[in-house]
Amino acid sequence: MIAVGRAAYSRELAYQAVSTGERQPAERAIALAPSDPEAYLAQAVSLLNSGDFEQAYQTYERAITLRPHDYQLWFRLGYAHYFAGDVVGAIQPFKEAVQRAPYYAEPRWMLGKVLLAAGQREEAFVELKGAMSSNPVYAPDVIGFAWEAYGGNTEAIERVINPQSPSERLILALSFVSHEKIEEAMRTIRPQDMSERDRRDFVVALLNEGQFAQAYSVWSNGKAAPDLINNGSFEDTISRDKQEFGWQFTHARVEQLRFSRDSGSPHQGKLSLRIDFNGIGNASMNLVSTLVVVQPKSNYRLTWWARSKDLATGGLPIVGINDASNDDQPLAESTTLASGTSDWQNYSMEFSTGTTTNGIYINLRRKLCSAGCPVTGHLWLDDFSLQKLEPTNLNLPAR
Repeated sequence: MIAVGRAAYSRELAYQAVSTGERQPAERAIALAPSDPEAYLAQAVSLLNSGDFEQAYQTYERAITLRPHDYQLWFRLGYAHYFAGDVVGAIQPFKEAVQRAPYYAEPRWMLGKVLLAAGQREEAFVELKGAMSSNPVYAPDVIGFAWEAYGGNTEAIERVINPQSPSERLILALSFVSHEKIEEAMRTIRPQDMSERDRRDFVVALLNEGQFAQAYSVWSNGKAAPDLINNGSFEDTISRDKQEFGWQFTHARVEQLRFSRDSGSPHQGKLSLRIDFNGIGNASMNLVSTLVVVQPKSNYRLTWWARSKDLATGGLPIVGINDASNDDQPLAESTTLASGTSDWQNYSMEFSTGTTTNGIYINLRRKLCSAGCPVTGHLWLDDFSLQKLEPTNLNLPAR
């Protein structure tokens, strides 16, 4: 019982030494239980904190002789060298820790860092990659180290990272995108293996870099981006969530506005888009929009059909084209759609894209009007179509 009591008190003193950084409790703990590694660990911590590195190393080594198969003891000895700025001295203890806990991420992470600091680049990334595979939280930092270590050489970075899982491929691809290495990013990912969340994250990253065609390819699971409008006839389901290349409705909470796909008398097919206006006054918001991939320095004609019922307002609906590649700059604007009650009417407008235009937004909004300017009634839209024109077919107004 006495021995048990001495051991328990020794542990209590050891914990006290670690929490306070004082040496005396650790020395008393060793005196009470000279075969307990925890007492030596407590003393080593106090020595390390006081800057007595050589004595701290020796004390850690004494603890290791008492429990040589404990990877944590080797890890702490390695960290003591690392803490003191002795990266070379840290290598062997961290190797011992990895040998005793080969599936743990942290020992590999630290071994990789000290190997890299010591100039052993290839060996370092074997360990860093192992840490990343065991715990993906290390992946962004490992890839960041690779960019720095290999001077932005994408082939070398891809070789040492060697992504295997979808999550590893995504993180590397996102890093390539952030460094404007789009071709490498597209080669790295496999859209068919990506979760919906990962797919959306990657699409958003590409869109933020203005890579609309590549974003469409990922969004559509590998299809080439066409010069046409996705779901232009509203026959496919429209998600209320944000869909990067699908139709989007205003996210404003507006009770005076309702969208639905209507089967009653579409222009053609089975459905059209119906918009019910019940007194909404804000004329500045985009009511409906979609993102379309286009080519720079090209000419296009947009056509669509619309009908109305009891549509009354001082700010009638219009369709606008905005440059998604250039801060949403306007490219063209249609005439106002028919007020009152009208049957299906065909509308069209022509526009040219700029030298850097790779994507456009097609928006339904209202003509700006005086304050208030409520709108009531109903509007139907159908059969949006985008056609690329040859210069001889262009009928743009003179500037």
